[in-house]
This record gives sequence, structure tokens and C-alpha cells, in this order.
Amino acid sequence: GLIFEVLNEPTDETTTAAMRPFVARAIATIRTRHPDAWIIDGGANWNSLDEMLTLSAPQDPRIVHTFHYYLPFPFTHQQVDWTSERFPEATWGTAEERAAIAADFARARAHPVPVFLGEFGTVQKAPRDSRIAWLEAVRRAAEARDIPWCHWGFGAVFGLYDPKAQAWDQDALGALIDP
Repeated sequence: GLIFEVLNEPTDETTTAAMRPFVARAIATIRTRHPDAWIIDGGANWNSLDEMLTLSAPQDPRIVHTFHYYLPFPFTHQQVDWTSERFPEATWGTAEERAAIAADFARARAHPVPVFLGEFGTVQKAPRDSRIAWLEAVRRAAEARDIPWCHWGFGAVFGLYDPKAQAWDQDALGALIDP
């Protein structure tokens, strides 16, 4: 079936509160032609978890709230040249870092609306063992709390597939899909 996402990663001056009138109009418009379609709704700040948690429960039972997860950002976006700050190479996987993911996903699960992890991923430049561990930790945290998920990146900087070599990153796939 058809699924609508009203806004993907609103940012800059677009606040969650400021988008609510637009989102309400968009949902009303969608419902005129697609009364049974699922609708994905999220908050500002790139669909952050904190902003999603500010959303009120909708009256419509076919609306899910979404968040994107790229924390810790200096790890998931290390060495990229398109962020406002350049982050050096970093590893991931301490007990404290793993506990932070568990705590974030517990907060997401406590939200009174069905939740969808609309994006998560880490750049391929991250140290391989840390990247694979992070992908698996996030995926397992979501699944342990019955939160459906979508990995971001097919063949680009966050990708699982190398289009030049025409090959999948088998370790990354293994972190996301149990055999």
C-alpha cells in the first residue's frame, strides 16, 4: 500500500511547533483521496528523537511518528566534508555508548504513538569494526522494542552496496539481517 511521509528531515528555521499547521493541512489533504493510507509524521531538527517525543498523539490511528538516529553524530558523520563541523576518525562501542543507544530507544518506545525508525546509518569511512558494531547495536535496540526500522544508504557514503564493485558489504548486511 501507499505510505506518505509529510516532511523528511525539516531543519533550519522550521520548528516542530511551526510545522504543525502545515502538517495538519497535509494530512487532511491526504485523507481526502487516501483515507486508509499510512502517514509518517516527525519533528524538526532532522527528525530528531527529542523532537518526535514532543509530538502529541494524533486522533488518526494510521499515523506513526518517526525519528532518525545518527548518534553520536561525531561518530556517524566522521570525516565527511559536508557538515558544518569536521569530525576526526573515531571508534565506537564502549559500555557507556551502548547504554546511550538503549536509553534512547527506551524513550522512543515509551512514546504513546507507534514509532518508526525512519533512518539510521554511519559513514563507510568509520573504522570498520566500530561501524558494524554500531549498525548492529542500533538495529537490535529497535527490534528489541518492536520499532520497525529503515537503514539509510544504499550505495552512497552511508551505503551497504558498492556500485563500482557491484558488491554488497557482507559484514554490514550481517549487522542488519540475522541469518
